[in-house]
Amino acid sequence: MKKTFSINQLFKDSWVDYKKHWTLFILVGIIFLLVGFLGNLGVSVSPEGYVSQSPIVGILAWLLQIFITLGYIKFVLNVVDNKEAKIEQLFHGAHSWTHFLSFVVVSLLTSALIGLGTLLFIIPGIVLTIGLVFAQYIAAEEKAGIFESLKISWNATKGNAWKILWFMIVVAFFNLFGLLALVIGLVITIPMTAILYARLYRTLVDTEESDESDSEIEIEVEEVLEGDQSETEE
Repeated sequence: MKKTFSINQLFKDSWVDYKKHWTLFILVGIIFLLVGFLGNLGVSVSPEGYVSQSPIVGILAWLLQIFITLGYIKFVLNVVDNKEAKIEQLFHGAHSWTHFLSFVVVSLLTSALIGLGTLLFIIPGIVLTIGLVFAQYIAAEEKAGIFESLKISWNATKGNAWKILWFMIVVAFFNLFGLLALVIGLVITIPMTAILYARLYRTLVDTEESDESDSEIEIEVEEVLEGDQSETEE
């Protein structure tokens, strides 16, 4: 059975989460700004006005950003789960090099598929954006392998695609209002967006897993009962 969600309730719960940890989210924002600044260190401007960047510096900066993003996802999930959330968790998201590489590949595949779908036609890009919205979360928590993460995300959004699309539109306008509020509003809307998506992930993906587990338990119970019944008849 597919579980749905309430956009209004997601906003209410996310606002409570944000108020509890708003100072931490400001520090996280500063860290991301510093990482972005490091990525600009390799940028140079020629006398003709051409802007170029060292490929090595660009790749290293991108990998660092992905590394921090992995930790950030787990940090936000701790906030949503009412667990202890610390700044240092941003730098301890990857359990191993294989975990980090798996997350990198999932991030690349997700971006490539969405980009390809958008280039071909806009609608396939939107469909893929919705279907793969949870792939990074699944990879971050090491719940599945690379392609399995994409598959779980795709299956978790079935039956809720239109509602997720509407959720994305609402969140986009929410950030637009934050931008219009002298940009200061983004201090609230950007962290809130991360919390909103994390709560949506917990609502739909965890339900998928629990439903599958319940089904397996029911099958096992039926097998045991059938076995007991046959023994009784003998």
